[in-house]
Amino acid sequence: MDSLQPDRQAKVVERNLKILFLLWLIFLGSIALYAIMLWLIERRGSAREEGRLTLNWLLCFMGLVSVASSVIVKRVLLALAVARRKIWQVVRAYIIAFALCEAAAIFGVVVFFLTRDRLAYLMFALAAMAIAAHYPRREHLESVPLS
Repeated sequence: MDSLQPDRQAKVVERNLKILFLLWLIFLGSIALYAIMLWLIERRGSAREEGRLTLNWLLCFMGLVSVASSVIVKRVLLALAVARRKIWQVVRAYIIAFALCEAAAIFGVVVFFLTRDRLAYLMFALAAMAIAAHYPRREHLESVPLS
């Protein structure tokens, strides 16, 4: 029976890694779609509103905070997953980190629709780089022994 445990662990790790990779691609793709959508809207020649500089930088700061918190939250949740021996919590840690990074892109969409400022594209780049940095790693899944 013990000889089946490593094989079972490898299958569970592989399945969860595929799920995480697919989610990673989906989150990156959503940011690309936001950028394309805003680029197409901008090409239509919408009027640009001035005078909301404080709001722009506040939303930019909120995006930076959400990206920074994604690193901290993922690290804490991964440690909890190992301590609790729950591999599904590793997947949850990644999903939460991806969502926090995507929040920066959503703040960029808000900036664009409120002020038509190109700062939105910087927010998209920040979000995409942050999600890319959270590339799913096999060792995070393998570090959780099956119970």
